[in-house]
Amino acid sequence: MDNITDNTSNMAWYSKGVVDYVDNWFLMSTPWPVIAIWLTYIAFVLKLGPSYMSKRPAYHLKNTLLLYNISQVVLSAYIFNYGVDILSNWGLVSSQCATEGKDSQHYILRGVYIYFLAKVSELLDTVFFVLRKKMNQVTFLHVYHHSLMMLSTWCAIKYNPTDAVVFLGTINSLVHVVMYGYYGLSAYPSLAKYLWWKKYITSFQLVSIVFLPPCIPSLFNDAQYLVCHQI
Repeated sequence: MDNITDNTSNMAWYSKGVVDYVDNWFLMSTPWPVIAIWLTYIAFVLKLGPSYMSKRPAYHLKNTLLLYNISQVVLSAYIFNYGVDILSNWGLVSSQCATEGKDSQHYILRGVYIYFLAKVSELLDTVFFVLRKKMNQVTFLHVYHHSLMMLSTWCAIKYNPTDAVVFLGTINSLVHVVMYGYYGLSAYPSLAKYLWWKKYITSFQLVSIVFLPPCIPSLFNDAQYLVCHQI
C-alpha cells in the first residue's frame, strides 16, 4: 500500500494525493496552482478583461480562433479515443476491481489527467469572448461550468480517482469534437452555408447529459479500484 494514503478523511486540503505518482504531475502537487489559475480566470473574465476592453475595439482573432479550435478538436478526439479504449477494456463503470496492476491504474489516471489539462485550456473560451467583446456569452452558467469542470476533475484525480469519470469524460469529449469543429468553421462567414448542423449541437449536449445518472453512484466510492488493489 505504498501509494495509498492511510488518511482518507478530511483530504480537501491535504497536499498528498491518493496515488503517489500523481503528486509529481504538472499542477497536481498541491491545490494552490489550480486555484490560482481559477482565481485569475474569474478576475479576468468578470472584472479585469471587461475593464480593459471597455474603451477598445473588439479583437477579431480569426486565425487565433481557427488554430485554437482545431487544437481543441484534435485534443478532444484524442481523449475520446483514449476513453473508448479504456471502456472497451474495463467496461462502463466497475462494480469491483476493474484493473489489474499498477500499469493499468497509471493508464487510466493518465487519461483522466489529459482530460483535466483540456479543461484548463478550455478556460480560453471565455477569455476569447471577453477580447471579442461578446459579453452576452459570458453567462453565469458558462463561467460556472468551466470552473466546475476544471476544479472537480482535479479533485477526482487527486483525492478520488474512480474510473467512473472515464465514461463522462469520453462522452463530453465527443461533444467537444463537434462543438469546437463548429466554432472553428464559423469564424469564416463563407462557410456558413455548410454549418446547417449548428442547431443540433445543443440537442447533442443535452442528450449526453442523459448518460450521467448511471455513473453518479460510483463517483463517491472512495477510489474503489485503487483501494481494492491496495497497490
